[in-house]
Amino acid sequence: SGYSVVVCMDPANMEPLLESKPPDVIVMEVVLPTVNGYEMAQMLKQDPRWAHIPIIFTTTTDHVPMDLELTSKAAQEFVLKPLEPRHLLTAIANCLERARLQATALERDGITGLYNHSTFVRRLEAWMRSGETQRRSSCLVLVDVDGIGVINTRYGHHVGDQVLRDLAALISGEVPASHLVARYGSDEFVMMLY
Repeated sequence: SGYSVVVCMDPANMEPLLESKPPDVIVMEVVLPTVNGYEMAQMLKQDPRWAHIPIIFTTTTDHVPMDLELTSKAAQEFVLKPLEPRHLLTAIANCLERARLQATALERDGITGLYNHSTFVRRLEAWMRSGETQRRSSCLVLVDVDGIGVINTRYGHHVGDQVLRDLAALISGEVPASHLVARYGSDEFVMMLY
């Protein structure tokens, strides 16, 4: 189905594998040597490096816990064995789509669709650490939109939000996609131009 798969037979080797190439989704058997899958999933969810990775449990009906709420806290999907390939592929596709939507919601401003403040800061810091500042000239532009408060008071927030959306569309249409554009504050936009 086009997925690259890495197999980990021993839970003790899982962390080095995750560090070398973090996966988009983990398919984990409930019955593992030395630890059960629920315990392993809880350990992964407590580590900020891996907490965002969706987990799909696979097991027989004998190992389905009575408390499915515990299971849902550790994993996004549950596929019973014997595995039906289409059920597993559907579970993987569902997990990947939810993870994509979640990442987008966390990175983007809900009104304008531009990157949000924290995403801008994270990407700017990564760009500066990469050494690009030494190789390419750049310009940081801050746009402070005057009058949004007056528009919100006089016409309502839905009109002020539309003004912000229109301005975001205007900026996005003029700035190449390779440059970094974000909504920085309630009425501020920021651009990193190279």
